[in-house]
Amino acid sequence: MLRRSERIKKTKASNTTTTLRRKPQIRSRQSMYHPRRREDTFLCEPCATIFSEISVRGLFRAPEQGIVIRDSISSTKTETCSMCHFIERNLESYGTPNGEAAEIRLFSSRKSFFWLYQKYKKDVETVPLLAVVPKGLFAQKETPKDLIRTCISEFLMPAYSDPSSTSISSNKVLEQELNLEFINKCVSYCEDHHACRRLQNSYKGSILLYDYKRQKKILRSLPCKYIALSYVCGEDSPITDSSPQVIADVVKVAEMLKIDYIWVDTLCINPERLQEQLNSMHFIYKNAYLTVVDGAGHNIHHGLYGVSRPRTGKQTRIRVNSQLWLSTLNNPQLLIECSTWMTRRWTYQEAVGSARLLIFTEEQVYFECKGMRSWESLHIPLDSHHRKDRKACPDSLQEPIFCQITKQPEEYFDLEDFPRYIKEYTKRFMTEDHYALNAIKGVLVCLESKRNYVYSFWGLPLLSAGEASEFPVALLTGMAWTLGPRNINESPIPITRNNLFPSWTWAGWHGAVTSFGLTSLNHYANRTSIRIQEKKGSEDSLSWQEFWNKLGGMQMNRQMTWSAGFGSSTQTQPYDYPWIDLETGVFEVKLAYFDEPRLVEVIDCIALSGFKIMPPDERSFPTHIDFPEDDLELHHHNKIEVCQQFWKCVMLGYQPEIGSRREKTFPMVILLKPRKECEGYERVWGGRLAWFDGWDKVVEITNERVRLY
Repeated sequence: MLRRSERIKKTKASNTTTTLRRKPQIRSRQSMYHPRRREDTFLCEPCATIFSEISVRGLFRAPEQGIVIRDSISSTKTETCSMCHFIERNLESYGTPNGEAAEIRLFSSRKSFFWLYQKYKKDVETVPLLAVVPKGLFAQKETPKDLIRTCISEFLMPAYSDPSSTSISSNKVLEQELNLEFINKCVSYCEDHHACRRLQNSYKGSILLYDYKRQKKILRSLPCKYIALSYVCGEDSPITDSSPQVIADVVKVAEMLKIDYIWVDTLCINPERLQEQLNSMHFIYKNAYLTVVDGAGHNIHHGLYGVSRPRTGKQTRIRVNSQLWLSTLNNPQLLIECSTWMTRRWTYQEAVGSARLLIFTEEQVYFECKGMRSWESLHIPLDSHHRKDRKACPDSLQEPIFCQITKQPEEYFDLEDFPRYIKEYTKRFMTEDHYALNAIKGVLVCLESKRNYVYSFWGLPLLSAGEASEFPVALLTGMAWTLGPRNINESPIPITRNNLFPSWTWAGWHGAVTSFGLTSLNHYANRTSIRIQEKKGSEDSLSWQEFWNKLGGMQMNRQMTWSAGFGSSTQTQPYDYPWIDLETGVFEVKLAYFDEPRLVEVIDCIALSGFKIMPPDERSFPTHIDFPEDDLELHHHNKIEVCQQFWKCVMLGYQPEIGSRREKTFPMVILLKPRKECEGYERVWGGRLAWFDGWDKVVEITNERVRLY
């Protein structure tokens, strides 16, 4: 068995006061708003009065941020009261053990929950929701919708025994048992109505799967129903003779769903055909009937919550008269976004490629496809929450975790998506740097096969086949990316170099791509030419057009050539190829070091301390730059020497003001550093200069040839 660590180790990597109706308004279907009966032992008296003040009629007039029904919370807790425990747990999650810093709010599902529940839809029922909320939450700048989704820990809502087709309801989540009815309902609805099925069955060929009943690998023709597994391998997690727990658990899930085959990398990848199968990774997940995700695990031995591990969520149960209320537990999207799995580059490609995701969190299961999202603790009437054609949920519903376009899921790859995929991918981490392009290769290859195709060169986007083959402007466009620090637990990780790849591609860096900065209309294209090293170790070069023509143009099989940036998976030494000769506009700049932040930047308003590219005139502004942390020559301890030098900048294009394409505002440049090893340069920064139109009248721009490594 090929160990995953040998193949693709998935890496470490303001209050509103409202007069409430004391007399409850009783719904005809349920009697749930009376104060508790004396024999009820679930609520203490103070908590029982909370439920007596709920009025459905009042909810129709409730603002989006809800109604305050307790502007402070007593610190006195009754041990047997479920509501007291719910309040205490939420106060702890907010880090505010003092109840004076929180309040209890009543929300309307139609008004406040519309990121899940379609906003103001007339034929859906209004359902009350209770939540503990930090005081001052809705005084922040964010919209109430975003604050409710991201800042409120959990809600209490009714659990109807027989919910109507237009009402949401809470569901009971068992500690050690999956809700198969929920899973089957989501998958079946998607299978019957969404375009995900066409996406899933779009690839023909054969695939090596694992038949867990016969405990053997088997080659099957596609389409074929199988479950794919996405998980975090974990650093130094050896695979023992016994089956790793996460694999044993996905077998149990497959048995429950009556699916005969699974695909797991450690079982199904042939090491002798490694690169070929890495090329197909996107299609493997795309064609899976369902992708099971261990969204809470840290390694291959962890296992799935609800299968081999008891779930950690404590679901509050409160009975008021005959009506049961249940807590929704934490929003699973937020749990997933904070998971180790979400920080990995390999798992990003697996998730984006999958037609359907079933993600196991610590507390419950979450389902997401190209058309809808749902989770185990909530009953959502799917028909009433879909468009009339049932192909997808309306845009007013919650956003998916991943960046798929849900309107036309079978066509979600196109030109506009390329930057989003690269931005999301580079935010994540991996330990084996030589896989920087392989781990996103499936997405890049798939982008080339769509109607609005985008080809790539070492991970850089090329606008179209025609432009790429005829004009060097296509590659200049691809080079117009900017880089920023990645974050772990909201702490920035400095930018560093990945010397296994050239400096002119984002794959040669540890950092997050923040933008691709040029369109096809504002390039610096006059007298620009590009020549590319013909082969490794050679001093010969080809023009851009000659290069593509020699290798078959855009239709060449770049999966097997180094020129696409996908070298041997065993390549762990720094790449010394290919260099690129650019003949284009070049000018020199001076740097300054600011020890204290200053109000100097036109875009960010408040500048950071550090190095700045100084402007050529009084109209323009200094531009902050982030040098790689591991380049000691560019460290702030060496700031005097750095600021005494002149630095070359390569012109890529401009950002003219709207409606004035002739202006040369905000030039997009690459800042160069000379190489010591040989004649040539490396990119050390790229981005827009905060320079206004007219700067080129005071700066000397010469047409030069520079060699980029």
